[in-house]
Amino acid sequence: MTDVEIRLLGGIVVERDGVAEFRRSRNHNALLAVLALNAGEPVDGDVLIDQAWGEDLPQNPRSTLHIALSRLRAWLGEREEPWITAAAGSYTLHICRDAVDLLRFHRLTETALHGDDVADHEAARAAWRGTPFPGYDAERLVEARRAAEQRRRALTVHHGSLLLAAGRCGEAADLLISEDRLDEELATLLIRALRDGGRHRAAVDTYLEVRRRLRDEIDAEPGPQLRALYGSLDTSRPARERPRTPELIGRDDVRDSILDALHDDGRLVVLRGRAGVGKSALLRAAVNDAHGIGARTAVSAWRQGEPAAAFWRRVMAELGVRREARGCELGVWVHQRLAWLAQDAPLLLALDDADQADAASLEALRGLARRGPPAGVVIVLAARISDGAGDPHCAVSLSDLAAQHAVTTRVLGPLSPEAVALLVRRRLAHLQPDDALVSAVVERSGGLARHVAEVIDVLGRHGTREGAVEAITGEPHDDLREGNTSKG
Repeated sequence: MTDVEIRLLGGIVVERDGVAEFRRSRNHNALLAVLALNAGEPVDGDVLIDQAWGEDLPQNPRSTLHIALSRLRAWLGEREEPWITAAAGSYTLHICRDAVDLLRFHRLTETALHGDDVADHEAARAAWRGTPFPGYDAERLVEARRAAEQRRRALTVHHGSLLLAAGRCGEAADLLISEDRLDEELATLLIRALRDGGRHRAAVDTYLEVRRRLRDEIDAEPGPQLRALYGSLDTSRPARERPRTPELIGRDDVRDSILDALHDDGRLVVLRGRAGVGKSALLRAAVNDAHGIGARTAVSAWRQGEPAAAFWRRVMAELGVRREARGCELGVWVHQRLAWLAQDAPLLLALDDADQADAASLEALRGLARRGPPAGVVIVLAARISDGAGDPHCAVSLSDLAAQHAVTTRVLGPLSPEAVALLVRRRLAHLQPDDALVSAVVERSGGLARHVAEVIDVLGRHGTREGAVEAITGEPHDDLREGNTSKG
């Protein structure tokens, strides 16, 4: 006796003794699907016509239906009992409900959802072969497809929860890894599975991807469960003992915000300030401290006269990326390569003299800002605020960057008197500086970081506090004059 099965999952197919047979007619396929969904139960003929032909009704609907049913019987194959019978204007497909894969999936899912046996869930999932009757838009088929996908989702949630409760985190992650990241319940289960399985970096990256997609695709923020879970990821990460660059004083908040961004969404930070304000020193400190928390770093600066976009190729070569993808925009290529590089560890790019950048490099920067740097990638640009007219193209580009969601602009001004005082007392400790000496350094340097350093260096050559006070309060010393007028 021939073994016949009707497959509705992944497509509409009749399978006889394991051999699949397709039909090209969409009307016949839809007709078989509606009958199979109601296997063993009568379906009104008018319903069949409506679901199979819709608005494209044939000239003689009933006659066309009879012909189509005859072809369905031939498709199903020969047997003693008729496959399809008619009574009172209705038609019934006589086939075991378990011989229709979608109905079998529903039966197995019902058993699984009412119990806690993982094996039942695995059996139900194995019965799923894909979305039922894809591409068919008849009302009853659309409703049946929606119901099947909701049942599959419920099965996945229940299955994942059981695996997590049993401590089978790896299996739970494998189950959930390909599910819809915009479904917050499924995303929460996946992040829990990664976290509890010790895959902290993957858990953080998954949360950031979910948050980014929620914002970009449906203009929404993660719900309270996801946000609370992300808070637990922070506490479950290995402790990061953050080193401190000892001479960086007065810029701790900026440096800390850069380091914090390494463990969040991608970020582009623009540091603006006049020459000598300490932009380069801040870049060096951020790089030094990023090394201390396991980040990968690259340091570079724009150079006048370089060929267009040579800067980015040089930076990527420093990171080990030698070959540029052909036919790919520079910004897209940089974004792709940075995302790939940041998979295993956070990445900090410290890029100086952005006010010297060429137009192609600036365009690539704008592209990065529009897309948002990849998760775990922080790009820090230092750009001088010119006292003159400056480069108008660069000014416009930096203004464009500031308007992007993933960009933070920090304008660095002079150091506060308190920060200067701390530097003086620390670096001139051998002179036991008093308030008068501290105030003199604040006044002479104007708080400009480079001038503060130069004045302290000169005063440090004196063996006594009195000599240092005399040097800074008397007639300007040549070294002090030079330091205080340096263009940096």
